[in-house]
Amino acid sequence: MDAEKIQSRVAVQPVHDQTYADDDSVQNARWITGVFRRLPWIGLAAIFATIGAAASAFAILRCSKDVRTDHWGVKNVPAPSPNVLLSIVNSITNLVLLAAVGQGYAIAWWRRALEGSTVTELHRSWSFSSSTLSILTSLKSFNTIALAALMTKLTILDGVLLQKATSTYLAYDTDGWGVDLKAYIATELPHNYTGIMYGANDTASLYTPEFLSVMTAYRANGGLIDFNAGNAIPINFNHSDQQYYDPVNLPQPFGVSSDYFQGCSGSCWGNVNAAGLWWDCANATEPWAANVSLSASNSSQAYPLFSTSFSVNWYDQSANSTTIKARIAYVNSVEGENGTCPGVLTTQTCVLRPAVVTYGAWISDENNVTDADSSKGIGLSSNAKAGINLKAVPTTLHGLTRPDLYSFPATQLANYASLVETPGPNRRTTMGGIELALNTLFASSASIEWTGPSTGWSLTTSGSTAPFYFSADSSVDVSSLCNYTLPLGVDPATTTIKTSLDEILFRTSLHAAMDGHPATVQQLTGTNQMAYRQYYKSDYRWLGGAVASMLLAILGIAPSYYGFWQLGRRVTLGPFEIASALQAPILEHPAVASGQVDDLIEHVGDRRVQYGLVPEVEQPKLVMAEPDRVARPAYGPRGRR
Repeated sequence: MDAEKIQSRVAVQPVHDQTYADDDSVQNARWITGVFRRLPWIGLAAIFATIGAAASAFAILRCSKDVRTDHWGVKNVPAPSPNVLLSIVNSITNLVLLAAVGQGYAIAWWRRALEGSTVTELHRSWSFSSSTLSILTSLKSFNTIALAALMTKLTILDGVLLQKATSTYLAYDTDGWGVDLKAYIATELPHNYTGIMYGANDTASLYTPEFLSVMTAYRANGGLIDFNAGNAIPINFNHSDQQYYDPVNLPQPFGVSSDYFQGCSGSCWGNVNAAGLWWDCANATEPWAANVSLSASNSSQAYPLFSTSFSVNWYDQSANSTTIKARIAYVNSVEGENGTCPGVLTTQTCVLRPAVVTYGAWISDENNVTDADSSKGIGLSSNAKAGINLKAVPTTLHGLTRPDLYSFPATQLANYASLVETPGPNRRTTMGGIELALNTLFASSASIEWTGPSTGWSLTTSGSTAPFYFSADSSVDVSSLCNYTLPLGVDPATTTIKTSLDEILFRTSLHAAMDGHPATVQQLTGTNQMAYRQYYKSDYRWLGGAVASMLLAILGIAPSYYGFWQLGRRVTLGPFEIASALQAPILEHPAVASGQVDDLIEHVGDRRVQYGLVPEVEQPKLVMAEPDRVARPAYGPRGRR
């Protein structure tokens, strides 16, 4: 079929030979110039939209500056993050600039054609609008179309600059004082909960499984109840998310949730009532080895320097309860004259009574604290410093200076409780298990003994407490063995021993609630909160660079609009509009007289055309023509380039 088209000429009436004298739709040529008649509304709207986009970018950065990321939104409705909004603004800017430069291309090209130009110049100007390579390889022919195209393509930098204009940073939140915190915790020690007495002994020999879980976690994590530990106390977590000592029949203190502390969103402090032991102590002092030459006695008597011991009083009538007696003795001594070793022996006797104790609790929410230096969990406020980065805390925060943030009250007595137990073989006990824990952790002693003229004095210690607290004066020759003292102001009963016991009993109260023993939901008092949060940061320098890029694009496009008032009709760079202006026969129609491409398409848009070979007398041509006149190009001697 294609070969027949080439070999024979088909008689087709040329389009330009057709008459349309009776076509009432044909319009005469219209050429109406003027500033207002030919004002490029699309281009102007695009320019103003670009300016509006720049203003929107500034508004986004201004509104998001120093705003917490989880507070970003309108009336508690989350909004896209600033970088997403800036990406949208950048996309809109690129679209409107493309619309503006497209109209500028058409105006500049048709003005050049109106003033008269060569086909080469017109082709080169058209190619500038579609190819950056054409601009770079034809710098000698650089014109307003090339300028507009180049400046528009450089707006790719806007996206990078706008993204650099917004970022995030971490800082402590300053609006969390008086936060609403609730706790579910036991306020009394359960009966028979901590120890087991075997045989005829009236003291506990082993921990119960429940208390063993408490002590194991305490030895592993110290004063912090770590969320990540296998027996952690849940806070804002469901039991299915953690492993616990007894996953069966766990209480649900807050409805469907099994949280034991609620309301914290960061690092929180507050006072909570829980089960504990209250220390009632009395001190007594007496001279120790005063004016006595120990070495002269030449005896093997041991002189105690330090001792801690604990025992159960199964019924203390004055307390109407089983209690624990703690005895702590320590010597402060110096080297005297003539071989003497004068000093003072202080004996501290304390009765540990069951009580409801007000603890200063510290809570750290794992989901919200992002400080790498922070620990996550629950503990007493005495350990709060372990869970917060002091360097990052502002010097002042809501009128409180930084040291005041850590001046939390010590434990306070809410009221005494009664827990009467009877010793017996193979029985469980609560006070006996606590006594076992105290003796295991803190029973200790230190003493000196004369061992003879050749060896002199010998110092003996046992347990961990004595070496931890009892120290020699390093400025004095240690051979005297007389210069022993506790650090100034250190009180064993109110430092490590009491603090550690408070932590153990606080853990016990939480585990007792978790195990289903009587507990209450209570509102914490004196609450405070500091949250190490993520905030949005705005850098207007990068925004300035992006806005400058937008303005340069507008300035680069503006020259292409020059002389728009000289054009008497709407113009585009559409191929059929240009072909019509070049008098292509296939587009011949009286509507061409108007010059408007819309009029042209309305009248000739249904004509079928095809690109291919049209046979001629001299040589076939590759043109766009009626389908009946063309054949598909084929590779061959005559078709080879």
